[in-house]
Amino acid sequence: MDGFTLPERDQGRVMKEEWERLVWGFLRSLRVPGYSTGGRAASERMPPDLYLSTPYYGRFLYRAEQSLVAGGFVTEAELADPDGPMSMPDIPNFSPMGPEEALARFARDTTAELEARVPPLFTVGDAVIVKNEHPAGHTRVPRYVRGHPGIVHRHHGVHKFQDDTGARDVGQQHLYTVMFTGPELWGSRAHPKDRVYVELWDYHLKPALGQD
Repeated sequence: MDGFTLPERDQGRVMKEEWERLVWGFLRSLRVPGYSTGGRAASERMPPDLYLSTPYYGRFLYRAEQSLVAGGFVTEAELADPDGPMSMPDIPNFSPMGPEEALARFARDTTAELEARVPPLFTVGDAVIVKNEHPAGHTRVPRYVRGHPGIVHRHHGVHKFQDDTGARDVGQQHLYTVMFTGPELWGSRAHPKDRVYVELWDYHLKPALGQD
């Protein structure tokens, strides 16, 4: 849409090069008091041309570097000259994560499903419509599904809500996989058998017409 093309090797989470493995292992092992990557919202603050031209794991590294600089753990000069002198930040009682602990962290269950305190608004098979909203902050709703109807394909229970909603309290949010047909999203030129599956929360959806 913006005239950019993705590098052939940039296929998302699939690791094809050694530097990608090194970056992901480093970030998964990084534990420093007061450090936070800022999540997906931090990636979205990258300059658009840099975001669209940077490989998947390069974006993770970029936001980690920005967060480490902002937290005072490293300087811009040190990042620019990794072979030059480095200063050690003063972090009381800090101990880096050891290899065994790092490996155990990789094997840990990360489904992050929470105990449900409210019932889901939708069930599998329900016809829904994605709310046509365009918030200023971070949202997990792809622009191309907003305002379009779909079918609830799976229900995943309650998960932490990932949208940037400011001070609004949205309460517990059930998570679903919603299925959309290709023609519904892309029009008559889409293959009629194409299907797109998107993870969306209660907050993003409303019942289709004719449903309670």
